[in-house]
Amino acid sequence: MTFFSKLFSKTAPTMVEQTTSTDQMMATVPQVDRSIFLEERDPSFLISSQETPIKKAPKGILEDLKSEDYYGMGKRDGYDDHELTLMEMHVDIIASRFKEVFHKALEDIEERIAMMGMYLTPEFEAAMPEQHELVHTKHDLLVKQRRELSLQLDLAVTGEGYIEKSVRYYKAGFRKGMALHLEEKVLFHKPKFQ
Repeated sequence: MTFFSKLFSKTAPTMVEQTTSTDQMMATVPQVDRSIFLEERDPSFLISSQETPIKKAPKGILEDLKSEDYYGMGKRDGYDDHELTLMEMHVDIIASRFKEVFHKALEDIEERIAMMGMYLTPEFEAAMPEQHELVHTKHDLLVKQRRELSLQLDLAVTGEGYIEKSVRYYKAGFRKGMALHLEEKVLFHKPKFQ
């Protein structure tokens, strides 16, 4: 044999030994449980059991008022009532609902500011400076919220501020409802003599 034939040649007995040693190894290796790799349950069962429902924070009264369908309300009122004076009365009602919410929120903020005022003393600051700073920061935030709500309360009288979008949607809906009423009753009404 030449050098290359010795290097690249394979002998038959070695192959047989490797095959038998592989068979022996397979026999001694423990079998892997099939359930590790295969899932025989319904996938929707697995997904629903793993996911925990995310709890939404409760919406505030202002968010409830802002999320109402003012366009639909206006359209319905415009079709039924079809008088512009009634539209202004309904806009005033919407504004009064918002103002009522603003008043309640201002009362709540005033109570919380008064309660925090008890802790904004020099004695409390000397004894617990970190907590005093937290209370002071929260107090300042509430004062800013009170100022913003007072401004929104003043703007609500003129239909502006937070309520502006709601008022505009209501007026647009009212005009659309009134237009539908006019189209139905006036434009497409057939005279009796035909």
